[in-house]
Amino acid sequence: MAPSYNSGQKALLEFYDGGNWSSVGLATMIGFLTPLGTMLGFDCAVHMSEEIRDASDTLPRSIFWGVLLNMLLGYLAIFTLCFTITDPSAIVSTPTKYPFIQHMYNITQSHAATNTMSGIIILALLSAIIAEIATASRQVWSFARDKGLPYSSFLAKVDPRLPIPLNAIIVSFICGVGFSLVNLGSAVALNAIVSLTTSALLSSYVLSIGCILSKRLRGESLPPARWSLGRWGGVVNAISLVFLIAFFV
Repeated sequence: MAPSYNSGQKALLEFYDGGNWSSVGLATMIGFLTPLGTMLGFDCAVHMSEEIRDASDTLPRSIFWGVLLNMLLGYLAIFTLCFTITDPSAIVSTPTKYPFIQHMYNITQSHAATNTMSGIIILALLSAIIAEIATASRQVWSFARDKGLPYSSFLAKVDPRLPIPLNAIIVSFICGVGFSLVNLGSAVALNAIVSLTTSALLSSYVLSIGCILSKRLRGESLPPARWSLGRWGGVVNAISLVFLIAFFV
């Protein structure tokens, strides 16, 4: 469908350093920070465990298959981009300010097709926002239930008609909108907030995975689980920890 394609050698072996960094390794690490966000948040479903039937089996399976499916679709998207982006500089400097929109138009040469594909991406982002608010509200509700937040009695209230922690959901939504509005005043400030939250997530992953790996290496038994990676669990823990520490540092 694209009017032109890159050769296999250019798409898979040629490196593009649009930031003119001092080395390929540094450019790779910096360029990986943005897509790193797509690898975070698969644990969000855990915060909904009290509302899920058979959570000890359903949750880990859903997380595993979610990671696997998104990995396959992600690689498909990456290979497609590598073969169809023939001029990265022109894509980045697009007047639309959104390179992915310009790229879709370059491929389709159709405003209708571009709008349709952009709409699909927007719907996916809206779905992600709904999921994030749902999981954040359950964390707020959980802390409030244990009297760990100001106005805990208000935040811990569950609406008997729905029944969901409606107050916690509303507060989570308002906080999310408030942080988004920061971008209107200062994009730098919003980037600082996003960087802080990403660092907090990475540090929480490092601590939790590190503790589990430590118990494995010392031969200590782990709590019984209905779903487990078995003997591959330690290998996955080790690879995950090395990956996380590299990008956290």
